Amino acid sequence: VVSGSAERVSNNAIGLLRVWDPRVDDKKCGRLKGHTDNVRCVYVSEDGTRCISGSSDATIKLWDLGQQRCIQTISCHSDSVWAITADATFSNIY
Repeated sequence: VVSGSAERVSNNAIGLLRVWDPRVDDKKCGRLKGHTDNVRCVYVSEDGTRCISGSSDATIKLWDLGQQRCIQTISCHSDSVWAITADATFSNIY
């Protein structure tokens, strides 16, 4: 399970993705850092290995959930990204 959140660090909002695995006892598995503002939308691949996120920082990020790192940042918007989806192979992001 992946969820977007905003946290305050030294009076600056940073956008985080929180990752949980419902199959393990300690369900909280990690935090993905990279967005500089609130995370507004998240879409997880069918196999659960990747996700994309959109943020108020006007970027879209592609994440590898196994490695818990951002593998691509797309900057094509001039304002917040409020909704996001992708095809099955993540070749096209909408």
